[in-house]
Amino acid sequence: MLIILNNLRSSQNVGAVFRTAEAAGCEKIYCCGITPSPLDRFSRPNARLLKASLGAEKYLGWEKIKSATRLIKELKKQNYQILALEQDKKSISLFDFDISLSQTLRRHCEEPRAYGGRRAFARWSAPARKRGNLERGESKNNRVTAKNFALVLGNEVNGLPRSILNRADEILEIPMAGRKESLNAAVAFGIMVFWLMH
Repeated sequence: MLIILNNLRSSQNVGAVFRTAEAAGCEKIYCCGITPSPLDRFSRPNARLLKASLGAEKYLGWEKIKSATRLIKELKKQNYQILALEQDKKSISLFDFDISLSQTLRRHCEEPRAYGGRRAFARWSAPARKRGNLERGESKNNRVTAKNFALVLGNEVNGLPRSILNRADEILEIPMAGRKESLNAAVAFGIMVFWLMH
């Protein structure tokens, strides 16, 4: 699974996302717009981000991109399914959404030693494509079966712009039981990515 961070402001949040994404077995993170990355444009390390990521950036692919919208257009051409995390009138509950990915991942990782031990999840996509087990499918009753997914997370205050939400295959939100209407961006990402991937 690819992760797209669009205009996140906090280096600590981005570092936490890196750490969680690595633990969940994600493949790559795109830092778009003003989102800080592990290295700035002068290749200097971002100390706050690296303190929060605890070295996770060494085990994840990452790239600094100007436009998330252009990136999403390109990924859709490559048959990626775009999942946006946002509270929206078109969103559905994360817990009502069946990605069907977790069972496929478990099949590939049933014998962890055969697929590289604890890092098996991080490399699921390449062997899966070779074996042809993850085929692009239809969206029916909120059930998506596809070989490629990209999860989009937006700004801590303003969320995701309509230009991105209009291009998403599904808009997912985390139901809130308390009086607060939202979660910290990195916390929401952690809930979502582990629910989807495991």
